[in-house]
Amino acid sequence: HHPTRTFFRMKRHAVTLLLYLILGIHAWSPSTSPIFVNQRQSSTRQATSSATASSDEEMRSAPPSRPQSAFSRLVEDKMSQRFASEGDISRVIGSWRALDREEILAKPYGDPLDPNFDASYAKQEARSFIEGLTATPFWDAKSTPRLSDYASRLESHFPLIRDEFLSVSADSSAMAGGNNVWAAAADSDSAASYGPDWKTLALMDRTTWDPVNTKLFPRTCAALIDAGVPCVEAFFARMDPNTRINPHTDSCNFILTSHLALKIPENGNNKCRLRVGPETRQWLEGEG
Repeated sequence: HHPTRTFFRMKRHAVTLLLYLILGIHAWSPSTSPIFVNQRQSSTRQATSSATASSDEEMRSAPPSRPQSAFSRLVEDKMSQRFASEGDISRVIGSWRALDREEILAKPYGDPLDPNFDASYAKQEARSFIEGLTATPFWDAKSTPRLSDYASRLESHFPLIRDEFLSVSADSSAMAGGNNVWAAAADSDSAASYGPDWKTLALMDRTTWDPVNTKLFPRTCAALIDAGVPCVEAFFARMDPNTRINPHTDSCNFILTSHLALKIPENGNNKCRLRVGPETRQWLEGEG
């Protein structure tokens, strides 16, 4: 997801539902509830959210220098063998070496002299990063060539995805057979960052389809494949009324997060919002 701090707020008396998609964009060349399909490429109002770093302004913290590990060298050799023929992968190799050295990217985002500057959100943080990427809170999918094609195709499937989700989720016996349905964040770092109000139902995790949940939502999975979405993760997400998610980062600057809003309380009235860095936008049903 994006190193710039992200914050969700839900208001009113309904559940928000999203399809949430995490996108691997190859960086060397990713009483109702709101429902979203989440693609890891954070987006509302046809926007894609990302926080990336400029190499000339990076601030890093790292442990004392140490030799590259044998495992790191092995992976680097395999990456070179696999991808060197596709172009210059020096930034990817540099990213891998920085990860092996446990370097952390940490830099401010925005102008501290701006009267709207908020230090609690104006941060870029990443434990895994590629240098030289452009930082912006939201990417406009319609005006970004590599994003516009799949985003428009995915939006065209919105009625199908929404209807399948609402139908299946209303069937308690079907949902009872699902895998980790509406699970909270699993690891302690994410749980502390996100808080208890963020619940998910995974379709894909780290490029691997969930063998149980994909059978519950076959038309949604087919729509993601048909749209050509370069997913790393894909899941439904929900938040209950009057809840929020704490400011957080996904600790990786070369992956984008996208939401497709499926069911938004008081849609269009700015009651369910997403803040990334200094910018806040509302979710709108059917837009990614």
